[in-house]
Amino acid sequence: MKIDTKQGDHFFFDSGRQGKTLLAFLLVFFVFFGVISEVYKRNIHEELIWIYITFPKVDEFLFGELLGLPFYIGIIPILILFFVCFIITYKEDIYLYGIKLSVWLVPFILGCSIFWYYYIHYWRPADDATWVPINPFLLLFGTWQGWLNILILFSINILGAIAGWQVKELVRIYIKKEEPLYLRETDIEEDKELEGIVV
Repeated sequence: MKIDTKQGDHFFFDSGRQGKTLLAFLLVFFVFFGVISEVYKRNIHEELIWIYITFPKVDEFLFGELLGLPFYIGIIPILILFFVCFIITYKEDIYLYGIKLSVWLVPFILGCSIFWYYYIHYWRPADDATWVPINPFLLLFGTWQGWLNILILFSINILGAIAGWQVKELVRIYIKKEEPLYLRETDIEEDKELEGIVV
């Protein structure tokens, strides 16, 4: 859906694209971080910055405690991010918009990690907590785990976006192949109807 609020050829608001962007951010914030918070509660430290470390424990909670399955490779958080980027790219008419949004989700995830780190350890701290404001930034940018975390997040999101683009291209190719057959069948049916009317 597009709403044209153009006044004097200066402004155009695409509510469909803005809605997809907002939905992607909400899914990451409430679903991705929601699953992690359900597993760790407040017992989380540097894992909140090195977010990839939480992936196996999320699987252990969901598959092990809830379903009783020994399957702890961290696939659930990866699939959440992958399919969020897959869907937003698949739904875009111009796939580059979807890839760009998927890339922008990474800084959003990192910002959410820092926000929750401050909230848990400084704004509502435990009794033994000490105030070190720069600590999450040191964990993120001053360690190899932080850079590995950034690389993993970018890889998941970009792969999800590329998969959404490729699937949409395959669907377009299939539709183009099927459309002439459908039109030919429709023409044949119309010819038969005309012949019946003439007779």
